[in-house]
Amino acid sequence: MKKYSNEIKVGVFFVACLIGLLYLTVSTGKFHIKKRGYNIYVVFDDVAGLGKDSPVMINGLEAGRVQGIEFTQEGETKIKLKLLLQPDVKIWDNSKVSIKTLGFMGEKYVHIASFKGKEFIKPQAQLLGKSPLDMEVLLGEAETLSKNINTLAEEAKKLAETLNMTVGENRQSLSRVISNAGEITERLDFTLRKNGKSLDQIIKNLEKISINFEEFSEDIKRRPWKLLFKTKEKN
Repeated sequence: MKKYSNEIKVGVFFVACLIGLLYLTVSTGKFHIKKRGYNIYVVFDDVAGLGKDSPVMINGLEAGRVQGIEFTQEGETKIKLKLLLQPDVKIWDNSKVSIKTLGFMGEKYVHIASFKGKEFIKPQAQLLGKSPLDMEVLLGEAETLSKNINTLAEEAKKLAETLNMTVGENRQSLSRVISNAGEITERLDFTLRKNGKSLDQIIKNLEKISINFEEFSEDIKRRPWKLLFKTKEKN
């Protein structure tokens, strides 16, 4: 009897473990039984590895799951996601749908940014999603940007060197001009000091000539016949 009692305990423990495991599976959303809600569809050019049963978040809150993924057969090759949203969740017709990642290398999910629009979308509606940025493209753009920055830095360095050289040359030229101006000033000063008396005498003579000319002019105005008499005498 004791033997059967131990077996019953083991069996009960095993069943309890199965029930607990089933509960954890259902509660974490990895396994769903008779899911309730409504479906909408979103078309992407690229889903970046998004998988089936990935979470759907509306404005940061989980509100559904990716129920299906398939290729479209309408012209260009695109990918259509079938989303199952909770029955009480409503999103506006101008909502933006994109694919994001939880953390830097975390799980991918569908992000719906819903803002007030004209009306709520209806079940089975189809939206156009915004494809995620390709990391290779981003890295390539970052590399190109880095090269451009290095090129600009080299050009700025060359420009600074040219400016320094130009300023240096102009500084030397300016020094020569100032030096020459000083020499010219000294020569002028020496010349003025050396010939100061002569210049004073010349100025005085010019003043006398000017006075005599004025007196002569006044005399001619008063006695114009003097000019005639002098002309006859010369003849």
